[in-house]
Amino acid sequence: MGDIWREIDEGARPEADKRSIVDAAKRRWRQIGKNVRP
Repeated sequence: MGDIWREIDEGARPEADKRSIVDAAKRRWRQIGKNVRP
């Protein structure tokens, strides 16, 4: 997650694109979560 926030903070992406960055990060996070076995 840190690299995504760094991109946002540094203004690497336009303002309108922040939402899609966050959505993509959440999607990846959910996929990783599904693959973890307790």
